Amino acid sequence: MNEQQDIEFKKRWSDTILKTACAFANTNGGIIYIGIDDNGNPVELKKPHASCLRNPLLADIFYKAGYIESWGRGTLNIIDYCTSTNLPEPEMSEEMNGFLLVIYKYGGGSEKSSEKSSEKILQLISENPYTTISELAKFLNLSTRAIEKQIKKLQENNKLKRIGPAKGGHWEVVE
Repeated sequence: MNEQQDIEFKKRWSDTILKTACAFANTNGGIIYIGIDDNGNPVELKKPHASCLRNPLLADIFYKAGYIESWGRGTLNIIDYCTSTNLPEPEMSEEMNGFLLVIYKYGGGSEKSSEKSSEKILQLISENPYTTISELAKFLNLSTRAIEKQIKKLQENNKLKRIGPAKGGHWEVVE
């Protein structure tokens, strides 16, 4: 889909969108898609992207209080923190004039939860040696990155082997 006389793409909500809406209202109408770049692609918040400082006063207070280093890297830092502590990747979206962030409290990064995850991974692989990392992540409600870390540890501890290539191969639990 491309921008046209009656279709407009906007990366995020801003007050200037009201001008476009008024222009559409004064002609034949139209549709404004928010969260779409000028090429018709969704804005990906989990990759490097343009930052939109929504509240400069609040950001300045957080900066002076030492809660943030700067603005513009927050979403990527949140993802890194979650995956490094074995939490699932958060869900992020822009909703009208705001930003929605959902962080799941699961795993917590503790050794006990890590051991439980490893045991569960071994159990699931025993039941289906052809299971994928994505399937394990979905079943255990963890990020694929967390599963990859667990599998790497299991392989280093000689508890798990990969037989064959990534596609078409299978897992073998070592007893």
